[in-house]
Amino acid sequence: MRTHRLTPLRAILVVVVALMAQIGFTADLRIVGAVGDLLLLVTVAAALSGGPDRGATYGFAAGVAFDLVLDSPFGLSALTYTVIGYGLGVVATAVLRPTGWWPVAFAA
Repeated sequence: MRTHRLTPLRAILVVVVALMAQIGFTADLRIVGAVGDLLLLVTVAAALSGGPDRGATYGFAAGVAFDLVLDSPFGLSALTYTVIGYGLGVVATAVLRPTGWWPVAFAA
């Protein structure tokens, strides 16, 4: 019973830590001109582990948090992450088995 109460707090903590790491470390780390996206990684992990509902929820929360610090139109990242989280969650539950290397290969 206690774990259900702490789940939103855990989700907020994961998104805030990923946002701080994205702003602090990953934004300055360029590999062949590309910048990594930790909040998208959080969304993908949530979609693969929890299905489309959790993927869309984490995607929306991560997108809104990232939109607060970006200079792009507000809501664009939230919409993108929500669609990716929901779509990946649907495909992961319908097509992929949760065992083996399939989820890792699909996320890559």
